[in-house]
Amino acid sequence: MMAKRVKGQTHCFAPGCSTGYVSARKAAVKRSVFTVPNDEDRLKAWQRYVPRGDKLLDRTAFLCELHFEQRFIVRDYTHIVNGEVVKIPRGRPCLTDDAIPSIFPNTPSYLSKKFPQKRSSRTSRGEVLGKKRKVNDENELPSMEHDSSLDVTTNGELVPGASCTV
Repeated sequence: MMAKRVKGQTHCFAPGCSTGYVSARKAAVKRSVFTVPNDEDRLKAWQRYVPRGDKLLDRTAFLCELHFEQRFIVRDYTHIVNGEVVKIPRGRPCLTDDAIPSIFPNTPSYLSKKFPQKRSSRTSRGEVLGKKRKVNDENELPSMEHDSSLDVTTNGELVPGASCTV
């Protein structure tokens, strides 16, 4: 059963955060607030990472931008026009699909978890993808398939008593 979102309460759910409260609004610092995901798996992941013991994160809650790494916040529309990348600022920032709240500045440091940086792919670094092949030298001996229990001397002779299946 999905909970209906309550309109009106848009303060941050994170412990120790004052975003959305009247005292923070007077400071004139605008921060974006994001709704909790509708997807059940992502909601459970968010619940694991938000360190709050008195309440459970539900679909009516909000979290502000202070609790997400910048790589998770999308502030621009990105388009390719005539081969050039064009960025247009969004009216309201949104989160990427893999965004998870991990920064909680007003809590003990062990409650904030650092995620590893996203690795760049080979193609984004300009490298050509392809299979590497081993070049066979003329001096190289052809490989023989043999049982791992087979004993062979250095000149290629079998040890007496060993069995061979070639």
